[in-house]
Amino acid sequence: MTDADRVAAAAQKIAELRLRILAGAPATVDAFLALAASMERQPAAIEVLETLRRELHRLRGTAGSFGFSEVSELSGALEERVVRWAEEPGLETAARAAMVTRFATSLRGAFGLPDGNAPSAPVASAVRRLVTLDLPGDVGSALTREGGLRGYHVASRTEGDWSAATLRTLAPHVVATVATSAEAVHRALHGANVPLVILDDGTDPSLTRRAGRLAGTRIMHLRDDPSGVFDVAGQVAERTTWSGATLLVCDDDADVLALVRVIGEEAGLRVVTLGEPRRLLSTLDAVHPSLLLLDINLGNADGLELAAAVRRVERHAELPIIIFSSDSGARTREAVLAAGADEFVAKPVVATELRARILTRLEAARTRLLDQGVHPGTGLLLLERLQTAITGQLRIDPGAPLAVAVARPEGGTPVGAALAGWYIECRRTVDHVRSGSLGDVIAGFTDQCALALVARTPVPAMAAALSRAAGDAPEGKARWHAGVAPRDAAPVDAAALLDAAGDAATAAAASGEVVRPWSPDDALMAPDVIVVEDDPALADMLRYALASFGYSMRMYRTGPEALEALRVMRPRRGRRPLVLLDIDLPGLDGHSLHERLRVERPGVFGIVFASVHASEGDQLRALKSGAIDYLVKPISLRVLMAKLPRWLALAAAGSA
Repeated sequence: MTDADRVAAAAQKIAELRLRILAGAPATVDAFLALAASMERQPAAIEVLETLRRELHRLRGTAGSFGFSEVSELSGALEERVVRWAEEPGLETAARAAMVTRFATSLRGAFGLPDGNAPSAPVASAVRRLVTLDLPGDVGSALTREGGLRGYHVASRTEGDWSAATLRTLAPHVVATVATSAEAVHRALHGANVPLVILDDGTDPSLTRRAGRLAGTRIMHLRDDPSGVFDVAGQVAERTTWSGATLLVCDDDADVLALVRVIGEEAGLRVVTLGEPRRLLSTLDAVHPSLLLLDINLGNADGLELAAAVRRVERHAELPIIIFSSDSGARTREAVLAAGADEFVAKPVVATELRARILTRLEAARTRLLDQGVHPGTGLLLLERLQTAITGQLRIDPGAPLAVAVARPEGGTPVGAALAGWYIECRRTVDHVRSGSLGDVIAGFTDQCALALVARTPVPAMAAALSRAAGDAPEGKARWHAGVAPRDAAPVDAAALLDAAGDAATAAAASGEVVRPWSPDDALMAPDVIVVEDDPALADMLRYALASFGYSMRMYRTGPEALEALRVMRPRRGRRPLVLLDIDLPGLDGHSLHERLRVERPGVFGIVFASVHASEGDQLRALKSGAIDYLVKPISLRVLMAKLPRWLALAAAGSA
């Protein structure tokens, strides 16, 4: 055999092996989906992690050897992450299953498998857009690689290559930039309700002070693993997605209604079906859908006439409408557009096509709704508009009753599909309350997931309406606790009124009540964590970290303010609260505040200091005085989130 023959034979053998790998690719994808399901149940189980690492290692080598370079790169990136999971049991536990599922889905594309067999990804794990502006090349490359694992498309722009118009066109879910560009980017994002993550390289000591004035920002440090941007982005970007959106489907064909329900619910959406077209307009007002699916031939009604009627109602003028029909001729398509619908889909419905059309229409509406200060998925108000609406109510007839309620999910901030489920429950709760006799009800979010409702009604009426809503919740829906505060709790301050209702919600969770009317004593009940920090940007990062774990918290900016509150604060039975205490505080420094508490309220609080002072003397002084730990600024978000559970356990145990 000549050398040429040997080369040809080797090439033939490699080609055969490539075909064999391709033939086994669907089974490989299924195996990783099964591992993702195991990880959903046991995200930190050593045997699951080791099996996953071993399979990734095998696939990485095999795929790379036979020319599937993208598969090899994907496997290698996830293998490195799984090794870190084994070394750091608390790292990304809530996101692990979703990342493995995302990897399995990406394998389909890398192997060139048909999309029709791809698993339906929930809304919460749909691809999001992270736009990076002016980042160093190595950081941008690291984020692009990580984005593939986290379900993000990363678009990078450098200095002079972006503008406010560019950002609008890219329609990001979150933006990351460096400190020097932060203020310009914030101006460009004005009114877009898109969160901004600032990567701090430590060269600008005034950054945290200035960033504290930039609403919707988070700060991370470049010395941290840049992939930590996604830890922040995964939380702050949720409120910019259409997670929890509602589909209203009007069709007299039960099979079509069933099919659309499956498509929508697999995508993490709430689906409301309607077989009686005469009730369409009233149902629109009752369920506030994000998108309407409408058949043309509805027995005794014409879908085109209904679409035109919907468009004549001002509040539905921009509602996305998709019409489907078995008649797909040119005249029908023209009539659909003339009636005001956005799109036509031919019957019989192809599930993958309809799902893609639905998600594309929802995404197109996202930016418009964010510009209006509206949560895209639920149609409820975001914080700025919510506070403006409450302020307007406070100015109307100051003697009239006003009730403000805040509801929070049990177990803290949900993630992924659980968060989509929480948004659906929020929409259901608001609809239930609005269907009662409270009159106009304003509804929105005070943060990523805390639901607020406001009505010109006495507190008992609002509390009763919420209790009925909780009692009527379908089996398996997210559970929550709510507090209701009266106008008297903060007569002229919308933010303080929401805080008062939040205090009552915290007290409700502590006592096991579903709904609790506010009392002045609620403000005295200690949360899980008290933060004493005068840096607003750092305080906001701490708020995010604590909320992501589901911990209740209260924030103070000065030493005297904190001392006054801590003197009278009542710990919950068997729960010693944790105090995260800065040292350089206005009015009274952290060491002095700690000394006062040791004398006046010995053993009541667990203390963790946080300071830029990194000297051995400062740390020894704090630890010898009984502090649980000493955290040196700048604070790494990942270190903070890894240590929080241990600090709280030590605080609760009364151990330093």
